[in-house]
Amino acid sequence: MNSSSDFQKFNINVVIGDVVQSIIHFPGSKNADMIIMGTHGKQTQGKVLLGSNAEQVLRAANCPVLVTNPYR
Repeated sequence: MNSSSDFQKFNINVVIGDVVQSIIHFPGSKNADMIIMGTHGKQTQGKVLLGSNAEQVLRAANCPVLVTNPYR
């Protein structure tokens, strides 16, 4: 059985501003390890199409990015 000490602390932050620029620059100011973001992307013919903001963050971020579709 896991105890609460087995899990690392994490923070959730809300930032106001240009979506992509805010998401890309924020982790560096907080020494973050990862960006986790949702997308409404679709999958067609075996190819995943991400939303434009998610794709821009994936291309420009300096840390790992986890993109998930909350509706699947």
